[in-house]
Amino acid sequence: MFGSATDALPHDWDPDLRTIAVINQKGGSGKTTTAINLAGMLAKRGCRTLLIDIDPQAHCSLGLSIPDERIDCHIGDAMLAADPSKIEVDRLIWEIATNLDLIPSSMRLAGLESARGGLSDTQDRDLRLARVTNWLEAGYEFCIIDCPPSIGLLTFNALRCATEVLIPIEMGYFALHGATKQVGTLRAVQRRFGTVTPYRVLATMFDPESPLANDILAETRQRFADDMVPVTIRFDAALKQAASLGRLIGSVAPDSRGARDYSDLADWIIEQVPTIPGGVSWEDAPLDEVYPPHGAEMLPRAIEEPASIPALAIEESCVRVLSRAEELASRARALSRQSEQLEAKLNADPEVSRTIRELQPAAQGTRQETQQQDLSRVFGVRETSQGVLFVQPGGPYMTVCIAGDHNGWSATQTPMRYNPHLGVHERLLKLPAGVFRYRLVVNGQWITDPYNPRIQQSRDGGLESVVIVEHEEPVMPRLATQATGA
Repeated sequence: MFGSATDALPHDWDPDLRTIAVINQKGGSGKTTTAINLAGMLAKRGCRTLLIDIDPQAHCSLGLSIPDERIDCHIGDAMLAADPSKIEVDRLIWEIATNLDLIPSSMRLAGLESARGGLSDTQDRDLRLARVTNWLEAGYEFCIIDCPPSIGLLTFNALRCATEVLIPIEMGYFALHGATKQVGTLRAVQRRFGTVTPYRVLATMFDPESPLANDILAETRQRFADDMVPVTIRFDAALKQAASLGRLIGSVAPDSRGARDYSDLADWIIEQVPTIPGGVSWEDAPLDEVYPPHGAEMLPRAIEEPASIPALAIEESCVRVLSRAEELASRARALSRQSEQLEAKLNADPEVSRTIRELQPAAQGTRQETQQQDLSRVFGVRETSQGVLFVQPGGPYMTVCIAGDHNGWSATQTPMRYNPHLGVHERLLKLPAGVFRYRLVVNGQWITDPYNPRIQQSRDGGLESVVIVEHEEPVMPRLATQATGA
């Protein structure tokens, strides 16, 4: 069933084995959940599938009820072996279900890529995983690799033997920033290797009832266009339940939306023909272009080196600057100039200042200041294709309502919905074009929106937040609260 590990080098592989590396440097992206359940759904469709866990956290193994103490031989042992084909298959491979096998990881894998861990001392240290999959490829149609949440020798090995890369991105605060950074890192690593492996971005943990999540999904699709998987993985508690039971979602809750989404993903993967940048089919690409010659010295001797590779600098953001934003910025600057002295009055009010502090954490140090700037792109108010979206941070103990022109300044008529998945209060309103005035009512306290720089004085001498509704062209999240700095 299996061949020899030394029969061929990676650039001689038979492309009938589709090897998909599931990667994301950011934790909590649904990476392991995607690897496990995609593999399970592929197997359910009759595709012989091998799942390889190269994450030292061994979440695939734990998620499939394989305790670490029962693992006699893990993927690290196979990678370090002089000839992995000499390893007893029954010691290395676990049969999980019909058509689905697993090569587990172990917490012992954590030391493998360190300077004295053994992997960095091998001459072909970036191709050790390829030797394993080359040995086993005759027995499978798909190989799914769950990678660590970092860029190191283990991930390098996965990228070297992958025919495709899948990047799960959760639809949360930093989804766009994280996705752009991950793609930039992937491209830099591929430049380092000289490879052109195709990649796709997969939206995960999507809450269809959340206006903010819908807005982020729309922006993600616009940014990544054809590199985006058309299937979206919705948030489903059944996925966590299946993982806690150590079982596949298809066996625990086959009718759940999580099962349906991963089923659709498997169908799309099976039908999809991988393509490399430039529209060239992966099957038609020169093998030495997809898999460079083995002899080249590609990697450093120790794991500390990859972090210093200059090519890993993240590429420019592809956020498109809209001309409409310039017009909004001009109007907002005019409002801001009128309200500078009024803001001082607002900050001088101890009760209002206390409430604002609850909504807006104080920045401490450069890193937190940068994080606060990123959050300001999400919080506040902006126009979207679906309407005007209001987003405020805060826990479930808070009640946040919008009082404004739309409801006769009622303090209770327009409550914001708390989203436990994103940890925010949000509300989408259909407002006519024009200048709209509003205030927030937080736990009964009336305040201006701390994330909206547009403020004007009301007739009674107080302060009101302002949003300009255009309807002609929605403002992108990145531009929504940057008007005063334009």
